[in-house]
Amino acid sequence: MERVMNREQVDYYIQKYGLDQHINEELRSFMTIQTYQSGELICTQGEEIEHVRFQVEGRVKIFTTSSEGKNLIVAIKEPFEILGDVECIQDVSCMNTIKAISTVKMLAISKKVIHQNGFQDARFLQLLLNVASEKFWLKSEALSINLLYPVEVRFASYLTSIVCDEQNCALNRSELKDTADLIGTSSRHLNRIIKAFIEDGMIERTETDIIIKNREKLIAIAKDIYN
Repeated sequence: MERVMNREQVDYYIQKYGLDQHINEELRSFMTIQTYQSGELICTQGEEIEHVRFQVEGRVKIFTTSSEGKNLIVAIKEPFEILGDVECIQDVSCMNTIKAISTVKMLAISKKVIHQNGFQDARFLQLLLNVASEKFWLKSEALSINLLYPVEVRFASYLTSIVCDEQNCALNRSELKDTADLIGTSSRHLNRIIKAFIEDGMIERTETDIIIKNREKLIAIAKDIYN
């Protein structure tokens, strides 16, 4: 991790994401820019949290590890996102492990500074509470999705709404385990679904990728549940 104090960069991201309405000058003066490379751990489940981080560039994977050592993906996050807000408000250790899956940039401010200064600012506190409330709502929605929709629908929706964009319509096979965890199924069950989708001509499997061949057919199955 690279950590620098750069007021110009801090102000740039503050303006870009409209945070000037919530973060006062005093809090900004304590902010640093943290840069993580793909594969770096940002925080680890169970460790003491030191910073609240504002994800302004890159993608991160958030996962929890059971006592048996099994990882369960909670979410894949892109900007803008606040990380560590719930732990800061509740003053508890990290609930999940967060790992960079691309080059990631964060605005970071220490928990100590927030407890001393941020909690005295109603606008900043409202920002944290709004984000924390939204996270719990999304978690509830994700649980409902896994209970209400079969794996075929969840995987088709994942491919059409998350994987496929204007530049790319392929899922790297190295990501299949994470995909299974994210949509709430086993790798074995997901492989059965992939085989069925291949037989129906919707996707193709190469040595490295799962390539979408018939997006319209996938859309007919999907329910846009991840949009």
